[in-house]
Amino acid sequence: QPVGDTVFHAANQSVNCSASQTRCCGLQARCPSVVLEADVDRTGARKYDAYAKWTCASGVDNWRHLKKSDHDLIAAHIFSRIPTLKENDLILDWGSGCGTKLRYLEEKFGAQGFGIDLVESAVQYANMVPGTKSCFCHTDGSRLQWIPNETFDHIISFGAFQHLFFNK
Repeated sequence: QPVGDTVFHAANQSVNCSASQTRCCGLQARCPSVVLEADVDRTGARKYDAYAKWTCASGVDNWRHLKKSDHDLIAAHIFSRIPTLKENDLILDWGSGCGTKLRYLEEKFGAQGFGIDLVESAVQYANMVPGTKSCFCHTDGSRLQWIPNETFDHIISFGAFQHLFFNK
């Protein structure tokens, strides 16, 4: 089932998530279809999509050739700065890429995540990783009105905000 058709359920309930399931990760909404603005750099979007197809499967994630051990160190640092983080918390990862930070979150803290990313191949990979409780949505992170207020216990982002487009 396409990620864009994934249906989510009530907040803060822990369930196993996979690309084939219809209920996942604490939201009662559908991932909206991605609609890019006319002035968004479509060449850049295609470049990141092609790059993610290689990086996710090879375990380096993101765009800086970081290995899993690098991501584990980064994730440990990020999550250590959230003193109230506890089991079954729901974390939004804005610009989640291949999902490495949220898988670390699951393994080390027993929490689960909801990742959003504009790069479709990264989201597809993240949703296919066996055993993950987190789920991932291919959507435009600048338009999150479809997510109810106060859904998440915490929000993180690593290396993605510089891509946020603002109309002037």
